[in-house]
Amino acid sequence: MNAYSTPIMTPSEKLNELLVGAPSLDELLEEIARITKSDEPQHNMLELIKYVQYKAFKKELKCIAKQMPVPEASELRKFAVFVDDEMNGLIQPDVQERMIRRRPK
Repeated sequence: MNAYSTPIMTPSEKLNELLVGAPSLDELLEEIARITKSDEPQHNMLELIKYVQYKAFKKELKCIAKQMPVPEASELRKFAVFVDDEMNGLIQPDVQERMIRRRPK
C-alpha cells in the first residue's frame, strides 16, 4: 500500500466508522443498502437492527445459539428472549415465556 492509497474497509468496519460519527438513520440505511445490494427499505432496516443487536449482544447471541443461559451480567437476562429465524435472526421477546413468568402461583 502506498502513501496515497486508501485502506480497504470491510462492511463491518465501515459501519463501525459511521456509528462513531453519530450518523443519521438515512446514512446508515444507505450504507446497509450498499452492503446488501438491496433497494428494499424494510430488508435494509432489519439488517441494520440485526447488526446493532450483534454489536451490543455478541456474547448473548453466542449463548442463545448454543442453548445456554445468557450471562448473569447481561441486560438481556431481565427478559425472556429468543433469536427469531423467521425475522432474519433478530433478538425477539418471548411473549409466551413472559406470560408464564407472570402467572400467579
